Amino acid sequence: MINTKEPSESKYTPARSLRELIAQPKGNLSYQKCEYFMLHVFWEVPNIDAAKQLLAGLNQCAAATHRDTPCVVTYFFRISNNDTEICVKSVTVGEHPQILAARKKIQRGANLQAVHAELRKRDIDPVLLEADDSTVLPESLQQHPIAVEFTEVYLDERAFMEHAGSRDYLDGYAVVTNPAMHNKTPITLRLGTPPNRLIETILEPVLKEDVRTMPEKALLWNKPTTSTTATDIITSQFWALDFATLGRSLEEVLATVPDSMKAKATTTAMFFHPHRDDIVRVMMVLPQIPCAETIQMLTTASPVRGEVHIMRGMEVDESPMVEDLRGVLHSFGLDVVLVNSSLCVGYVLHEKAMELSQIE
Repeated sequence: MINTKEPSESKYTPARSLRELIAQPKGNLSYQKCEYFMLHVFWEVPNIDAAKQLLAGLNQCAAATHRDTPCVVTYFFRISNNDTEICVKSVTVGEHPQILAARKKIQRGANLQAVHAELRKRDIDPVLLEADDSTVLPESLQQHPIAVEFTEVYLDERAFMEHAGSRDYLDGYAVVTNPAMHNKTPITLRLGTPPNRLIETILEPVLKEDVRTMPEKALLWNKPTTSTTATDIITSQFWALDFATLGRSLEEVLATVPDSMKAKATTTAMFFHPHRDDIVRVMMVLPQIPCAETIQMLTTASPVRGEVHIMRGMEVDESPMVEDLRGVLHSFGLDVVLVNSSLCVGYVLHEKAMELSQIE
């Protein structure tokens, strides 16, 4: 079982160029000790069409990652129905986050033509920069934003670097970096202990990581047990549950989650929600659906909302077990936990997870 320790110095020798990175052999099944970390991103897109385009690009990234780097054990992206409800629709110029951000760039001395070009990529007329804040936006800009969440678990620096080392990954990532794909600056939470070099060269300066700590009993990587079958791993679930803090610490909130769920989880991560006051988010990757008794015990933890996504490899599971889980949750009064309720892409748990080995 792996938790988090202090950042370390990496033993990995990175490629000297993108060409060399792409040419390197992939598929490594071993990982360095104490370099595991999670990135969880809160991303807002302008509308549902942009969300679908973003997920399509991320799905291409996920296919390449799945093929090349089994030590990226979770690489999962989804529309968050629960957090979309807190996204605010803009009606006037003074409420639109992209127009406000463009004005700030100009005030800081950014090139005016470059700012205008970026707005056009977002289908925003630069003329609106000069409009009064109370001016009503064109109807095309008044669509409701959509919340998208990314969850990525890397077992070491090599996995992080090599997962992006292919042409098809880079093609998909070009969609992700299109300015039209985000409404606000994403928030990237980092849990765990990547090597210092990775922190200093990418996570801090590029991703603007927001570092969070976890209780000792929250494990970023807990290798599946031998009792877990290959079928279990191919069909895996991602649980994201929100709990009211009620003045409690992370440790106290985690203690209310059934031990039988935590014991089977390959990842249990938690943090204070960056967009909701007094809310703790608990996320778990489970290779097996919890039994009815375990779900009944979850009622005592009283989640205020939640989402479960069941994936079969890189496809959404549409088997009877999905409806069975909905029925069990309903029977115990847990209708606040939605099952397969939104678009998602990627994979929850790599099917080679049981083959992975740690280098001592």
